[in-house]
Amino acid sequence: MDRNHDNCLKEAYELQLYNFSTQTVLDLQSIVIDNIQCKTKELEDKLIQNLQTQHSAIKSAISALETESITCAEERLKQLPSVIDEYFAIPCNVLLPEDAPQRKQYSEQDEWLLDCEINNLETRAKRAYLMEAYLRKEIEVQEKLKTLKSEHEEFEQLYLENEIDQVSHKLQCETEEIVKTVKATKNANFLSGTSTKKI
Repeated sequence: MDRNHDNCLKEAYELQLYNFSTQTVLDLQSIVIDNIQCKTKELEDKLIQNLQTQHSAIKSAISALETESITCAEERLKQLPSVIDEYFAIPCNVLLPEDAPQRKQYSEQDEWLLDCEINNLETRAKRAYLMEAYLRKEIEVQEKLKTLKSEHEEFEQLYLENEIDQVSHKLQCETEEIVKTVKATKNANFLSGTSTKKI
């Protein structure tokens, strides 16, 4: 299980560096053997076509050729993994430049502390976001209140001006009534004084 996991990691690391893994190159073994079998079959068909009387001899010879070729190829291909490892494999202690930050190893305790710090930062970010939203709403409400207060003051001023005009008009009317009454009284007194003198 661990070996498979290590192999998967190794292959992933090679893919990251080369854009192919050494396993891809090792798969050439099956391709080579398939190719040998395919070519010997083509050779057999050509020989049978040209030498129609010797079918069994041709088949026997081709079979022996195929077996010998595959055996020779397999002997050579056995060296392929070590050659590929020598030239392509990335040693376990080597880090690619983009993975340099991974040089420092973290314990489970360190990871737990980092997770806690990340969670705290996420919580603070959410709170800050909510606080900002609340402040925006409060500023909006304050602006509306200012507008309402300003409109209220304008209406109050208009109301007072209207009241003053009405009171002023009323006082003027009452003053005119008093003046008329006083004049009428004076005229009446004057007339009654004149008539007394005549008698």
